Amino acid sequence: MRATLSLLSKASRAPLNSKQANKEFYKGTGSFPGLGPKRQGRHSPGSKAPYILMQERMRTFVVPDNLNSCGLKPYVAKTVKVDPRASNWPMADSKPTLDSKRGGLFGPNGFDGHYYLQLAETLRAEDGAKKA
Repeated sequence: MRATLSLLSKASRAPLNSKQANKEFYKGTGSFPGLGPKRQGRHSPGSKAPYILMQERMRTFVVPDNLNSCGLKPYVAKTVKVDPRASNWPMADSKPTLDSKRGGLFGPNGFDGHYYLQLAETLRAEDGAKKA
């Protein structure tokens, strides 16, 4: 007895997707990584509302009481000024202002050759200042 060619191929090791599984297979969008896809309601055939959300099945997230008084914030505003002395990497010369680190320290073309040369010169100057 011989194994078929499909069993020996690497195609069987590929991750399962919705085209290869039965009609109820739903992988989800990955937007809830730890929670997984869960039904939050029920289908109602013959009704004007095709899907009815049920409150007891809805996901709830516990928010701490002192969240507003906490100093930590989830996002950094674009108006935050960057202190160039915060790290030993220089801000790119091609950046017009020190608006934020949102665009990164690098120039508009990313970590390109111009920024690499600027970084090398800055680090050389710092090493020379430390040795002297």
